[in-house]
Amino acid sequence: MIKIVSTLFLLLTATFILSGCAPKVEDNSFSLLTQEQREKKLNDINELEEFGKIGLFSRYKNASFSVNCAYSYNKNKFSLAFTGPMGMQYALIEVYANGTTYINAQGKELKGENARELLKENFKLDIPVEDLHRVMIGLPRGKVIYDNLGYAKEALVEDQYKVIYRSYKPIKEYVLPNLLEIITPQTKIVLRISDITTVK
Repeated sequence: MIKIVSTLFLLLTATFILSGCAPKVEDNSFSLLTQEQREKKLNDINELEEFGKIGLFSRYKNASFSVNCAYSYNKNKFSLAFTGPMGMQYALIEVYANGTTYINAQGKELKGENARELLKENFKLDIPVEDLHRVMIGLPRGKVIYDNLGYAKEALVEDQYKVIYRSYKPIKEYVLPNLLEIITPQTKIVLRISDITTVK
């Protein structure tokens, strides 16, 4: 198991380094829109479903793991599932529009009103889940630095965590992030989206 995790970590790290420092974007009709038009189009997304891999690395301990992940969003809620071989589910995080959060991690069920604090208190895992949807569509809050094409390159949110966008992918009439890094006080997260099955 340790060998598998180490191999996945090396693959993620290599991909991350090879991706370069500036977000890469392929052209499509979305690229021709103004920044204001892009933001409106992204904010109007009603459904989004993505699959990929997520690597989580402790910033203070020599600990890391990488698993498959599935992200799903609609106007009522969004969810993030961590899965293993043959679809085995390690954990599921569901955050509703009113802030109510449900977490099921290997049979342990939790409910709360603050998703981030719930994860930190129970699993020592720091993921800014309340802002996750904006991060996933390339509209992070906070102090945002844009590249020369007008796409988010970096964002500092509430002086608590940093988002770095490494590349974007055109999908239908949108352009969405497909490789990004989130740095929180406790954790570094590398998220690579390999398949976007639904966006509308």
